[in-house]
Amino acid sequence: MDQQADVRPESGTAVEEVVERILRVPDGYRGFTTPQAALQKVYGVPGELVELLLDAGLPHRGSGDERRFDVFDLENVTVELELNSPSWMLMRTLGRAFDGGLGRSRNEYRFRTTGRCPEPGHSGACDFAPGSMLDAATGSGEVTWDGPASFVRQITLPAEEYWFDDSVLPLFASVDRLFFHLLPHALSTDVGFARETGLADCRLAGHVLLDEAGGTGVRVRGASGLIMSAPFPLQHMWVEVEVDGRWTAADPFFLRTLARWRIVDSRAWPAHRSPRRIYWAVEGAPAPQDIAMITHRGERASSSSRMVDWQD
Repeated sequence: MDQQADVRPESGTAVEEVVERILRVPDGYRGFTTPQAALQKVYGVPGELVELLLDAGLPHRGSGDERRFDVFDLENVTVELELNSPSWMLMRTLGRAFDGGLGRSRNEYRFRTTGRCPEPGHSGACDFAPGSMLDAATGSGEVTWDGPASFVRQITLPAEEYWFDDSVLPLFASVDRLFFHLLPHALSTDVGFARETGLADCRLAGHVLLDEAGGTGVRVRGASGLIMSAPFPLQHMWVEVEVDGRWTAADPFFLRTLARWRIVDSRAWPAHRSPRRIYWAVEGAPAPQDIAMITHRGERASSSSRMVDWQD
């Protein structure tokens, strides 16, 4: 376990390291919209830690109770300092997908999607339907309705485990120096930013791999979809590598990040192991947020999804 993984909120050095990385993002990409009053309630940042962050130079506008902060800066603070926040708790749930916590070593999953009517009280009945993009995705199976706005979808992913061979390792090494950092959308495709700062989110790390692949002879394409985590399948982006004419999920950057966070064991999940039994790619979606899980009268509707038959 490396030293960066052992950060704690009470460590002044750790706070300084986190803020130093935050300051690599130019101020022009920040939106100072989050009031100081939300720091503890929403992000789990206690008052004494706020003072440490400010002393270390955390960007903000205003003073005293009128201070406002950037949401991405705060998300990075909560994740890197492992605070009791929704973002960090969500990251922790990923361990269930990788360690078999879904019940058994498996490649078949079921999750329930429940839609929300965008126009409550409208004339006529609601008309919900599964997202056609998911219907067409490889591995998509039976859809069973269990309510007027709720259905269970079954998917089947590749059953065999796969580890990439040495021919791909130099490509994977191209993201070794990158440090996970949640980024605003405008930076998440900027390969030059990643190379200059050493920071990347999952989307940007994928773009770095795509950019580097051209000189290696390895065929790579971007992918987005869902990680079969529990209790909720999580939206994610990764890459796929062509192996014997088939596209196989690869995520060396995020696997290394999860190991640094002690969410997965790097001995069990090295960067060259494929998560293809866990990752469900949905073609035609540039990013996970473009996936319509359910529609209402032909238009994308808000929804929530939850795994079925998982063991806590």
